[in-house]
Amino acid sequence: MPGILYDWRNKYIGADKTKSKLFIVVIILILVGIATGGTMAYLHYQDKKKQEEEKAQKLALIQRQTKNIQTFYTASLAGASPQQFITFMREVYDSRRPVELLGFTEIGYLCDSVKCSFSYELSDQTAFSTQNKIFWGEEYQPSFSENKLDYSGIPSRLDVNSAMQNYNNKKPIKAVDCNDMLNYIYSYNSLVPKDRKFNITELPSSTITADEAALPNLPESYQLLLSKWSVSIPDNYLDMVLFWERQAYLDSTIIKSVEKINKSNSINIKGAFICKK
Repeated sequence: MPGILYDWRNKYIGADKTKSKLFIVVIILILVGIATGGTMAYLHYQDKKKQEEEKAQKLALIQRQTKNIQTFYTASLAGASPQQFITFMREVYDSRRPVELLGFTEIGYLCDSVKCSFSYELSDQTAFSTQNKIFWGEEYQPSFSENKLDYSGIPSRLDVNSAMQNYNNKKPIKAVDCNDMLNYIYSYNSLVPKDRKFNITELPSSTITADEAALPNLPESYQLLLSKWSVSIPDNYLDMVLFWERQAYLDSTIIKSVEKINKSNSINIKGAFICKK
């Protein structure tokens, strides 16, 4: 009897140990499965997160490159065509007369693509009286001192040119070959007095070459280069008109600003040429 009881206990204990081991194995397998599943889920999450970050970075880069291109062309193409500049200068000369009839002499003016400022000085032995300046049909009051009138913040309207209009409408922009443009300028300069030459202040270049190469199909991308220049011409309407009528590549010419200083007989014009490689 004791032997039978011993055997039964051994069998029971053995079976119990086997079940315990099996249970432990099952638990381990479950834990391993959970750990493996968790690891796989984590890796999948990390991979997806990385892809989303790369996508966001790529999108941000495209947006930044697009903004660079738009900013470059908006700034580069701002200004007036020579034809618009001639119309503008007619307005400058016409608006000068009523002020000068009161005994003031034009000291100078500065106009860019947005606004103008004008200064006048009272001539000797002339009674002082203020005078509104009429420009593009609008009247502007001056600030004044004992013998001086100053007009500022007057809209210039020096902002009309075909290149900017075509850019805004996403149409082709007509631009001369850069080598042809430079060859013309250098040839022109060789035939005129030193004080009437085009001064090339910046050779054709672009700050967005890499951006345009990365986004060749962007509607706002034109692969244009910009060259900056300045030139002095007589402060006389007829001479100014003849000067521009004799120039070539007017569609590629943009006028940025005009300035007259110290009662000079000349005006200094700054602008840009747009061209293609």
